[in-house]
Amino acid sequence: MKPFGNKIRLDIPSVSVGAVKTDSIAERGVIVDIGVAGERHGIKVGNVLYFKAWGVDIITHGAEKYYFIDADSSAICGYEE
Repeated sequence: MKPFGNKIRLDIPSVSVGAVKTDSIAERGVIVDIGVAGERHGIKVGNVLYFKAWGVDIITHGAEKYYFIDADSSAICGYEE
């Protein structure tokens, strides 16, 4: 699934508490794709993005979950190359 407009698609590791998987998400993820409008922010595919979990949109399609965040979101805290 490709991101539209200003969206960034992330690969976010699942969070486990002991042996139990939770519905929570980690507050970091690897950028796997960037919408055309989001490219102006200087981030690149493969960068690690740090964010607050409340800013992430989760889309479920079949058995897959896709994670998106708006490139202009105040939930984004920083990134690493």
